[in-house]
Amino acid sequence: MATPSAAFEALMNGVTSWDVPEDAVPCELLLIGEASFPVMVNDMGQVLIAASSYGRGRLVVVSHEDYLVEAQLTP
Repeated sequence: MATPSAAFEALMNGVTSWDVPEDAVPCELLLIGEASFPVMVNDMGQVLIAASSYGRGRLVVVSHEDYLVEAQLTP
């Protein structure tokens, strides 16, 4: 299993910036567990995108469904 730091580096490989939808009102994600880590945090310190490992797999959670349809967030 990769460390959260290594998993973050793999997720960010090739990503230089994100343009998230401004009209979406995201919820704040609460991270629990040693394997969870923030991927995107807003200027107020709220986690908007998070990731973790689960068993032998990995998962990414977004705080608003509109983030899933943005082409810029696909990578």
